[in-house]
Parts: sequence; structure tokens; C-alpha cells
Amino acid sequence: MSFPLLLLLALIALTAGFWTNFQISTLMRRYSRVRTPTWVNVSNLATELLAAQKIASVKIEPLSSMVDDHYDVLRRRLRLSDPTGYSIAEFAMTAQETGLVIQQAQNPVLFWPFWGLAALAKLAATVAAIGILVSLLQWVPFFGLALLRALPENLTTLSLFTYMWCVLATLPMASLRWQTNLQTLPLLKKLPEMKSEPSAEEMKQLAQMMNTLVWRDLKDVALVLPGIITSIKDWLTQPRR
Repeated sequence: MSFPLLLLLALIALTAGFWTNFQISTLMRRYSRVRTPTWVNVSNLATELLAAQKIASVKIEPLSSMVDDHYDVLRRRLRLSDPTGYSIAEFAMTAQETGLVIQQAQNPVLFWPFWGLAALAKLAATVAAIGILVSLLQWVPFFGLALLRALPENLTTLSLFTYMWCVLATLPMASLRWQTNLQTLPLLKKLPEMKSEPSAEEMKQLAQMMNTLVWRDLKDVALVLPGIITSIKDWLTQPRR
């Protein structure tokens, strides 16, 4: 594949990634200012969701650093940046992360790779294992593409599998978050400690915010596409011995 075409693909992927980031940031800012009158606060929401599913082994903790809300798979801690928050954006993030706890309780095998990553990185106390994975994936195309062009042909296959792993690791996470949204949203309307019944508009905003968080994972697939295309092309065209 010629360098100009490779550069074009990279620019398209980066544009798609930055556009998605912009959309996510815009929605986060908008719904961070929209307060919900329905639930008490995000900590109470998480507690009620876990209690409704009879999950008592996960502890809810406040975050001591500037990190997004996350579920610590290794230590089974649900860490919230602002346990007293009550905006739509905060409820959406809390509901999704709490939904991941419920998913792990129902399908623990799905979380083994993330548990292993957290144990290997030894950073689960401050950064979610899922967050580590997504952060690493964002840097793969920048260094991977440059490295790929400098690699001998017999190492191209290794590059191909590296890029394929990035996609295969990201897609299941996005799929898991999507399934979490579908499962968690109906539960939010049945919690016992609510100040009022959630309105249709409120649930629509919450669903929009939660689904936008799924795109945060999917955008990383777009970022690694140029590397995948280049690797496949080079692998198919290199001489066979």
C-alpha cells in the first residue's frame, strides 16, 4: 500500500476518532448540567441496583484522583468520582459501571481477560482495567503504523495479529457495555428509593448518555483500522517461501 493512501486512511480514522471524542465531550458537558429529580444520588443508585440483584460483595468507594467512574475488576470495588452527584451524566456513568458489576455476577467468565489485565498492570487501585485497555489501544496506531513500515517482511504477520488483537479486545468491551445498557435501563425504573417516577424524557436522556459511552470504545476500532488494512495487504502480497 502506498504511503499517500496509508496516510489518507490514517487521517480518516483520526478524524472519525476526534469527531467521536467531540460528540462525547459535548454530550457530557450538556448532561452534566441537567439534574435529575428522580434518584437520590449516584451512590444511592449504585447501592440500590446492587441490592436489587442481591450483590453484596462489591464495595462502593469515592475516587481520590481525577479518573472516570470505573469498576475495579481485580478488587471488586465500584469507584465513583462524586458519590453525591445527581446529574444525568453522572447517573449514566454510574448506572453503566454498576451494570458491569451485575454482568460479572451473572457471567464471570466474560471478565477473566480484564481481571488478568488488571493484575498484570497492578494499577487497578486507581485506573479501571477496562480503562487501561482502552487507553493502550489509542496509542497502538500511532506507534504501530510507524513501526510496521520499518519492520522486515517476515514480521508483518506479527503486526497483523497485534492489530487484530486490538480490534478483538475492543469490540467485546463495546458489546458488553451495550448489553449492560439494555439490562440496566429497565432496572432504573424499579428501584424502591426514588424521589419520583422517571419521566420518559429523563429515561431518553439517560439512554442517550449511556449509549454514547459505548461509542467511546468503538472509536478505538476506527483508530486501528489503517494498521489492520495495511497489515492484511502486506501479509497477502509478501512472497511465500
